[in-house]
Amino acid sequence: MDKGLKEKGGMVLLWTFNSDIQAEQAKLLLESHGYFAHINNSYSTRFNYYESFVNTITSGIRLYTKKNQAYDAYVLLAMHDIVPMKDIITSSSSGIDGFQKFMSKVPVLSSMGIIGQIIVVGIAVTFILFLIIKV
Repeated sequence: MDKGLKEKGGMVLLWTFNSDIQAEQAKLLLESHGYFAHINNSYSTRFNYYESFVNTITSGIRLYTKKNQAYDAYVLLAMHDIVPMKDIITSSSSGIDGFQKFMSKVPVLSSMGIIGQIIVVGIAVTFILFLIIKV
């Protein structure tokens, strides 16, 4: 590998694949878009059935990229359904939790679910806007 690569921030693990074919597809996709990609196994695993079998069982086929390209490369792979998109989307639900805590303080809305609360709030906001525009 390139010594300059280590000096510029190094490499990071982008994804671990079960299939060497899928790993090769991901590598080709990244390289065709100008990203650096490196697979830790060699082409000899295609001809060595035992090594290929072990890589499949242990998920041993790892795809690496430059540290400064990792997020963009992952998004590109996710857009092509090679890796799951859910890892990009945040799982923080603090906004929903805050909304439900606020709505639970209103006696009528505390028994409703989130959908009912959103509908009632939407109707209330629409009514208020209608009154403002009418006046």
